[in-house]
Amino acid sequence: MGPTRAFLRVQLSGTALAALFVFIVEGITGMALWNVVPLALALGGIAIARGDVGTQEVRLGALLFWASQVASITLLHAAWCFDWEQSQRGLLLLA
Repeated sequence: MGPTRAFLRVQLSGTALAALFVFIVEGITGMALWNVVPLALALGGIAIARGDVGTQEVRLGALLFWASQVASITLLHAAWCFDWEQSQRGLLLLA
């Protein structure tokens, strides 16, 4: 198993864990499915980055998109789940 296969496993595992965390926090709802859409698009970014599509810059951009989506979805749901800085209660007051 070369380094590219190991990196692919990390990418797929990270994406799957982020999606699982969304469903743990929100349950299986329409909003959770909506929040998983960027992660599904990030999987497309993995496919682009691993293929011969476009230039090196395109592949790097696809990887950065994947990383940003996994990180942002995970951090936003962690903030909501653990109520960091009263994020959960503060958002409820706005509704």
